[in-house]
Amino acid sequence: MTRTVLVTGGSGFAGSAVVPALEAAGWIVRAPRDRLPLARDPIWQAHIEGCDAVVHLAGRAHITAAMANDEAPYFETNTRATAALADMAAASGVSQFIFASSSKVYAPSAAAAGACETDALAPDDAYGRSKQSAEEQLQALGARTPLAITTLRLPLCYGPGVKARMLSLFRLIGRGLPLPFASISARRSYLGLDNLASAIDALLAAQPTGYRVFNVSDQEDVTLPDLLKRIGAALGVPVRLFPVSPRLIEMAGTVTGKTAEVERLLAPLMLDSTSLSHSVGWHPAASLDEGLARTAQWYRTTRQ
Repeated sequence: MTRTVLVTGGSGFAGSAVVPALEAAGWIVRAPRDRLPLARDPIWQAHIEGCDAVVHLAGRAHITAAMANDEAPYFETNTRATAALADMAAASGVSQFIFASSSKVYAPSAAAAGACETDALAPDDAYGRSKQSAEEQLQALGARTPLAITTLRLPLCYGPGVKARMLSLFRLIGRGLPLPFASISARRSYLGLDNLASAIDALLAAQPTGYRVFNVSDQEDVTLPDLLKRIGAALGVPVRLFPVSPRLIEMAGTVTGKTAEVERLLAPLMLDSTSLSHSVGWHPAASLDEGLARTAQWYRTTRQ
């Protein structure tokens, strides 16, 4: 039986992998480009009508340090629009709703220890707070309607079309610049787009009931030096790292107004995603090295 899924953000970074993966799995995919609704909206009602599932990837990302604590735009897009979309899905008889949340909902201390889904939430910026608020509203909706809702907490994603921090790392390595990161030992989780797409496909196929939360990652936590060396291997270029005290790097970030960006490089952030594997039998479709190789191929082609 053919099933129909609505994917928000289908033309964006994550959607570029999720949409073709779901089409390959036999789904009829609707991927509208309309502005997200802030309340019940006839345009979105028409998009949702007749769908079996909704995959909500669209949202406002954490872009700059200057924006980090400007609550309004994050809550409008990440909270209000998510709640409106889910409310319409429930009213239209959609059976499944999958929401792309973020590892930023966790307290830094939990992320440093390897966060699992039952850890207390304590986001430290507007982006994380808006995602937590959306999760709370979805949980409440799931408690009062038959809509099965799954929240996915995602770390930094990478793949063809990547932007921001990961693209900057590819550029630095690609240019052969020596980098002062040899002494950084903090480990972080990452998520390749192929693995995000396969996780969503597995969840749609499993059709879980009720409200569920899962971390999703490549299940390979690596240090920044290790990541940079892997990027270098994918690009086929040597990587030159030299040791500088993390404290000095933090001070440089403060002086240059890049405190938040430096913290995200230096701080550990690990997600335990074994619950998803145990619940639906999902395992990463691609290794970190395979995902970086695909990203490197795109990078070489586009010369970002």
